[in-house]
This record gives sequence, C-alpha cells and structure tokens, in this order.
Amino acid sequence: MLLRVFPQEQKWQRIPSRKDEQPHLALSPREAMWLFLRRPEKLTAKEQHALEQRCQIHEEVALAYQLVQQCAEMLRTRKGGQLDAWLDAVLSTPLSDLHTFARGIRSDIEAVEAGLILPWSNGMVEGQVNRLKLIKRQMYGRANFDLLRLRVFHRDVSSHTKCA
Repeated sequence: MLLRVFPQEQKWQRIPSRKDEQPHLALSPREAMWLFLRRPEKLTAKEQHALEQRCQIHEEVALAYQLVQQCAEMLRTRKGGQLDAWLDAVLSTPLSDLHTFARGIRSDIEAVEAGLILPWSNGMVEGQVNRLKLIKRQMYGRANFDLLRLRVFHRDVSSHTKCA
C-alpha cells in the first residue's frame, strides 16, 4: 500500500501498489550517506538494491555516487596525484553542493595533497587535544585551574618503565 496525495481532495489516500512495481526502501539521509561511502563489495544485497534504486531515480544521483566513490577510493589508497583531476571533474558537473566542497579543497590544496601523500599524521596531537577537552568539560564549573593542572599533568608512575 502506498500513500499518495491527490491535489483535488488535499488528503492522503491509501491505494494498492501495482504488483510489478517494487516498493522503494525508505532511507534516512544518514543511511543514504553510508550507502554512498561504503565500498560496493561490502554492501549486502538489500543495500545494493536500495543504492541502485537511488541511482536510477535521477542521473545526478548516479553522478554524485560515482564522484563520491572516486574520492573515497583516492583517500583509501592515498593517491594525492589524482586530486586535481577529481576536482576538475567535480567542478565540471552540475552538482552545486559538490562544487562548494571542491572549492573548499582547492583553497587549501597543498595541505590536502600533503595529507594524501605524506606518511606523517598529527593523530597523536589531536588525541591529546581531545583528552584535554574531555577533562575540561568534566570539570566545568566544579573546580579551579590548579585542579585542572593536576589532572592534566598527573602521571601514573607505576605504569611507566624506568630507564637504567
């Protein structure tokens, strides 16, 4: 059964769906995003069917899926040399939302290419910043800076090995 709006009556009516018509699987925007980002070989049959339905709805959806998959593969394999060609491909499409994303990358292209090519990461620094923010949020309105300093610089000496 499908719900459809009839403009003359301005109310919802239930009408039976045709037997040859396959029902569209309802997806939230978040679920649709994960379908677009996941590797095609890791999708279940139901997910592949839902993705195919979305791509058949409009050619721009299929184009967006192709571009997203190309970008994800470039990020997974860390091939920064393909970034310029991908950005040109995005900017030549009618997808204005992806244009904004591509222009944002172009504004800081050196850093993005370095992130794709170089083996170094600032993950350790970001982890420490995340830890400090967590401690700060936990203590908000409860204690002063002295206690914050003690919690940040406190070290469990027993867990560290001593150098000879």
